[in-house]
Amino acid sequence: MTAKKIIRLVCCITAALMTAFFCGTTGLAEGPYNNYTYDPYNKSVPTSAGYLPHTLITGEALGIGDFNNPSDIYYDNEKFIYLLDSGNSRIVVIDALNYSLARVIEPVDRGGEKIAFAEATGLFVRKNGEIYVADKGAGTVYIFDNGGKLFDNINKPESDLLSSDFAYKPSKVAVDSNGIVYVISFGCYSGALQFDAEHNFLGFYGSESVTMTAKLVLEKMWAKIVPKSMSSNQARAVPVNYNNFDIDADDMIYTTKNDVDSNVNQVRKLNYYGNSLLVYKSAGTSRTYGDSETYYDNKNGLIQSVISDVDVDPDGFFTILDTRRNRLFQFDKDSNMLFAFGGTSSQFGCFSEAAAIETVGETVFAVDSKNCSVTVFTPTEFGRLVRKASLLLSDGKYSQCKELCTEILRYDSKYTLANVGLGKAYQAEGNYRQSLKYFKNSNDTLSYSNSFYEYRSELLKNAFVYIAA
Repeated sequence: MTAKKIIRLVCCITAALMTAFFCGTTGLAEGPYNNYTYDPYNKSVPTSAGYLPHTLITGEALGIGDFNNPSDIYYDNEKFIYLLDSGNSRIVVIDALNYSLARVIEPVDRGGEKIAFAEATGLFVRKNGEIYVADKGAGTVYIFDNGGKLFDNINKPESDLLSSDFAYKPSKVAVDSNGIVYVISFGCYSGALQFDAEHNFLGFYGSESVTMTAKLVLEKMWAKIVPKSMSSNQARAVPVNYNNFDIDADDMIYTTKNDVDSNVNQVRKLNYYGNSLLVYKSAGTSRTYGDSETYYDNKNGLIQSVISDVDVDPDGFFTILDTRRNRLFQFDKDSNMLFAFGGTSSQFGCFSEAAAIETVGETVFAVDSKNCSVTVFTPTEFGRLVRKASLLLSDGKYSQCKELCTEILRYDSKYTLANVGLGKAYQAEGNYRQSLKYFKNSNDTLSYSNSFYEYRSELLKNAFVYIAA
């Protein structure tokens, strides 16, 4: 072989290796942010991108001037996205499919005078077109018709259930299909205020019990051995207050809560008694929503996720917002984390101050109150495969999700949900030996134990037949 041919061969091999390498890691390098998930041992690992930024919506691009401190966003489940442009005291209505301007609503009072929002942070639109705006600065919930004319308010209720010094600061509002109104009042630890369809106060909804963190336990022990004067700066053992919520198609309420001392169970799906119906792996199992890994900063101390918004789509997937790290996390209805996306930077797809999220089908809209914009995220092919497989797996359709899970593992051979899916599929087929491999990869100890029991029984049965013969 001549030197020229050898050089050509080396170049071809090098090119092939580089192509294989980059093709194999394309998913890991997609987007302006790190794409990762958590492995069975709760460690972050790189994965393919589930979502990528698609479009940036600004007031300037819509031709209506810059947004000013946009604070909330809502999809009417028909065609339109409503954006609460709080600083401009207006509501911008955007076509949810092509992201074009539909109209601008400038709310007015009963006399026709324009209303200036004081600190509007919550928005909800009913199917009948009524628009609810929670303004904690004004201490009221405005109720407008679909043209923006005020026809009612929900003010501080007069009730023996409220203390005389109760501060009514409505920050979020939601309405169920029966017209029951739920209001989160900033700083209230008793749950959401609940009003009937005529806006009469009913009481509190979803009051949460005290969360006993390690910090509180230590301070309680410390209080027993030091004088009161020395323990005056202790944290009070009070329930954690909700900061946001969302209502799904079945009128189930998902909540997020302010809790900087605990990074577990920050998202709940409530029944009337305040008990969460979200179950992760097994009943009673704690779940971290957001980043499981924390780090210490000399200036700010322990840094962990602060979950400030949740949105549930019609398929039961729920997306949450971590305002501390400006990240979004999507989970399936079984609380399995699927994707993390977004981050803090000036790049397209990241945020300076993420404030609210909303989903339209598979598409996710995220509001940046500081950059005065809305980023639209759409799922990648990998993301669509994962969502489809998750639905089939949750419904017990293991044979149908087998092909999808195999395809997912071509993107990411360690992806937990796909390994669980293949393990379940082989288990359903009676191929217990093959299922063990995938249950081991996914650290699904219960399923592994079940398959191992069946596989061992098969071996013993075959051995007995052989000996008897």
